[in-house]
Amino acid sequence: MEKLSDRLFTNIELWLRTGIIAPKTTSLLERVFREIGRRLKRIAWGWSDKAVTNISKMIMIRQYSRNEWEQYWKEKLGIKGYFNIQIEEVQIS
Repeated sequence: MEKLSDRLFTNIELWLRTGIIAPKTTSLLERVFREIGRRLKRIAWGWSDKAVTNISKMIMIRQYSRNEWEQYWKEKLGIKGYFNIQIEEVQIS
């Protein structure tokens, strides 16, 4: 959330500065909460508050802190980066 604080009202600022009407929401934060709500309605019906809070954090980190998300899973899965898999060619018959 701290990283989002400088972009909270960017859509309103754009509208006031240029007259261009931005997306449906008035701020990035509002859009983030709408997206979290949309995702949670499908998967978290009946979950505890703690579980919903945790999944919300995961959604936020995955969406807005991509490097932290990838680093977390590399550590969790024990990926050390000793090798690189490269696909040269794919044939579909």
